[in-house]
Amino acid sequence: MCCLHETDHAASGRGRQSLPAGPAPTSSTWKRCPGSSEGVVIFSVPEGCVHPQSPTGAADVIVGAGLSGLTAAYILARSGACVVVLEARGHAGGRTLTRSDDQGPSVDLGATWSWPHQTRIRHLAQTLGVARFEQYVEGDAMLDLGPQGTERHAVRSPMAGALRSEHGAEALSTRLAVALPAGSVKLGVQVTAVQVQGDTVLVTATGRAGEAKTFHASVVIVALPPRLTGQTITFTPELPSALTQVLSATPTWMGHAMKAVMRYDCAFWRAQGLSGFAVSYTGRPLQEIHDASPADAEAGALFGFFTTHTGVRRAPAQERQHQAMKQLGRLFGPAALHPRSYEEMRWKAGAAVQYRTG
Repeated sequence: MCCLHETDHAASGRGRQSLPAGPAPTSSTWKRCPGSSEGVVIFSVPEGCVHPQSPTGAADVIVGAGLSGLTAAYILARSGACVVVLEARGHAGGRTLTRSDDQGPSVDLGATWSWPHQTRIRHLAQTLGVARFEQYVEGDAMLDLGPQGTERHAVRSPMAGALRSEHGAEALSTRLAVALPAGSVKLGVQVTAVQVQGDTVLVTATGRAGEAKTFHASVVIVALPPRLTGQTITFTPELPSALTQVLSATPTWMGHAMKAVMRYDCAFWRAQGLSGFAVSYTGRPLQEIHDASPADAEAGALFGFFTTHTGVRRAPAQERQHQAMKQLGRLFGPAALHPRSYEEMRWKAGAAVQYRTG
């Protein structure tokens, strides 16, 4: 969950077909539209009968209110299409998740960085008015050797040139959602089936209370990680076997990630000539640490990626916190032992754990 990844904007016109009249569709009805990429797969119908409005009044349905899904919805809505975005979780933004509260600066529990060469992300941020700033990398790095102690090295952080969004990466998703017509984003709606039926695509979902929901679509855009798509949505007719294999074989980028974020009154490590970047040979419990302070540096924050070691992942959350604080104390000194807040997020489990220590 370290970086924001671009997607080709396949929703900008390609694949916007309605369903043909005639015999019931076969598996060849489904296709992966040219230009779609990881996180955005458009399942629509054969070319040949393109029109902007479905005769049944069906909307364009986007499954997933992450950055990919919201961008697709934004582009379609600007073109005049009626869009509905269905999101299983209780918030929009997908894996852009920013914590903003009274415990300190806004911090990212999910995706954090983008890069200058990612022109689409840059254009999106400019369009939405989301300011960005460079990751802080000035100073030395720390190496955690476990029982053998720590070492300080005049090595620059590898994140030099990486960009962060002011107020967190979720600002991109939030502004996309706000820009859509009111009521376009439906939260707590988990799509379970997509079925070609007559001249529309029938989308079946389950609501917050377990109630069944049905949506009629002219186009369905699935903006979920490919593997999650294959595991959670039933398609009728069935998808081509080659596509099914691709969905199941495609790993979810940073799907294993588990982050801890610590907020402080100030970025005290900078005064020590440290960049906040640290690496652990033992990986117990954090294997990589970075400065997560805001652009104005009025407060401080560090974040770290937990090791994938099962002993760490399965330990009680308070034990992980205790071990993380000990590690940060070794690396950055006694001030690191007392953050204003500690929070961790294991993305596979989909839940955050927060402790206020101030």
